[in-house]
Amino acid sequence: MKNKNESKNLLKVLIDLLWYGSLFASIILILATIAFNLSAFGLINLKTPVVSVELNHHAYRFNSQYVEARRIDSIIDDFVDSKLASELYFTASGEIEAIEQLYGIVYSKFKSLPIGAQQLGGVGYRNYADLMPVRYFSLKEIPQFVIGLLFLSFTVTAFLLIIMFSVRELFKSSVNGNSFSQENANRLKYIGFYFLLGEIVRIFISYWVNNSVARTEWVSAIRQSYNPSFNDINFALLFAGVIFLILSKVFQLGAVLKEDNDLTV
Repeated sequence: MKNKNESKNLLKVLIDLLWYGSLFASIILILATIAFNLSAFGLINLKTPVVSVELNHHAYRFNSQYVEARRIDSIIDDFVDSKLASELYFTASGEIEAIEQLYGIVYSKFKSLPIGAQQLGGVGYRNYADLMPVRYFSLKEIPQFVIGLLFLSFTVTAFLLIIMFSVRELFKSSVNGNSFSQENANRLKYIGFYFLLGEIVRIFISYWVNNSVARTEWVSAIRQSYNPSFNDINFALLFAGVIFLILSKVFQLGAVLKEDNDLTV
């Protein structure tokens, strides 16, 4: 009996550590995001490390000053990776500075290398203007990117905390021998709901950011836009949400059976 109680107490401690660890990580993420946004808009002077994220067919590499927007698909990969640095002709000084900061190179030395010896991942042709596989911006040029990251960080943080709190309460209830209860069924339902809602919000934010980048491009005097597809959807998150909703029904049925059994006894 003593060992059983010790095991329960240990599990409760581990659950609390997981919760407080998530809470601490969320606070750090929010503070880092706020500091990044203030630096991007020039309100504070803060040098941030280079960060890489992917948002639906786009890979973004950025610091507090510049962002590289690179498209990801088979057509782009075919010529960007195979002809990596054979025609690097940057006319805008801002692009050169952006590349130096984002890749940590000295561009003048890079240009002096013979063709074929240059290696810089993600930089493609400038004469394929209709495809624009790689674009460079000052963050002040596309504030939608900065604001989108802010909303995405807040959304991820909020849903993470809500889900982790529900998981914490779920495990604590199970440790106390009350697994099949209406409260746990509701917790599982809320976890599933937030998985589904979180993915919907992520899709809309990703579209807004990618479309903002696409609308800086003009092809034959036509302003471009980002065309969403089913590939933008993270079906794993949707599947996880559905699974939790199904589990909530199972736990709800278990709670009813347990209540009937208790009344019978």
